[in-house]
Amino acid sequence: MNPFKANQKLLFKAETVFNLKPLEKYEILFSFLDTSALDRLYANTGRPPVGYESLLKALVYKNMKNISYFSDLVRVLRDYPDLALVFGFHPLKLPQVENFSAFLADTDNVILQEVRNALVGQLILSGEIRGRYLSYDSTNIPVKVKENNLKTSVKDRFKKSGRPKGDPESRLGVMIHFPKPFQKEIRYFWGYRNFVLSDALSELPIPIIKRPVLTYEWFRENLLKVVRAKHAKSYCKKFTSYLYSLYHFPYYYSTGWLGCCQNWKQR
Repeated sequence: MNPFKANQKLLFKAETVFNLKPLEKYEILFSFLDTSALDRLYANTGRPPVGYESLLKALVYKNMKNISYFSDLVRVLRDYPDLALVFGFHPLKLPQVENFSAFLADTDNVILQEVRNALVGQLILSGEIRGRYLSYDSTNIPVKVKENNLKTSVKDRFKKSGRPKGDPESRLGVMIHFPKPFQKEIRYFWGYRNFVLSDALSELPIPIIKRPVLTYEWFRENLLKVVRAKHAKSYCKKFTSYLYSLYHFPYYYSTGWLGCCQNWKQR
């Protein structure tokens, strides 16, 4: 076999010469992405907007590749027209930074959750999410209010009955940090808590729910009801009965997360 000559000009693209398919995985991913929930965003009159389905696919790619800024994403689309075609963009009519910003600002999160829930349902039906082992966790989300900014002067900053005017729906929470062994730092904040229930084997999240700061007991008692309501048509009988069986199994705290599975013994 002749050695490869780096300076040799190719008559065809490298993907064709070496039978490479770098974009195939994205084509497969987006083929299972049900974006029918975005149809309600289109107006009946006026100039046709940039395709919302294409914008969503590009944002998914942005998160997968850890692209920090919309300007970097636009630059990637400009440099790789084949990738833009996978998303559904015209290579000569690419979106601008303002299109992505307006899409996220104007699109109700409920619509995006419908797209995610539809994908989760397909993963359950295909057997990728089996639900044999489930784990659930939560993380704190402080809100941008002056009460959380310790540089401001606020009377009764963390008084439980006095909710911040900037976000009245937020609740008072506690974050515990261990900078050194046996040294605990406690910080109060106003905000929310993000709950997630995941399939432990596939490491895929099933529901993600943002709620005012509440306890793990609320999560355990209420989240599974929400899961079944959202995916009632997708869950098989065995998976559904297992979700409800979690009520009868012990759960324990371990480094901030809760877990529960069928094979655990009484602790």
